[in-house]
Amino acid sequence: MLNSTNKKRILVDTLLLLSVFWFPWWVTCVFAVLATIVLEFFVESLIVGILLDTLYGISNTSFIKSFPLTLLFALIFLISFWTKDHFTFTNR
Repeated sequence: MLNSTNKKRILVDTLLLLSVFWFPWWVTCVFAVLATIVLEFFVESLIVGILLDTLYGISNTSFIKSFPLTLLFALIFLISFWTKDHFTFTNR
């Protein structure tokens, strides 16, 4: 059976995936950042960054210029570990 944390994660994953196609990229970015802060070890935000860069990014020879949102989400994902240690967002 699924516990409430897994149900919440599946719901957020589904909403993020749908927001990639329905909303502008910056709305999806805000949703992904909030999900990264609230949920524990939300690696799915990296997948959303890759998907956004693949769908809406411009192709370039440089990795940094080709995948800026992926790098941004990777940075936010790493910073979220420090933030969660110093601030309380969820019940552990």
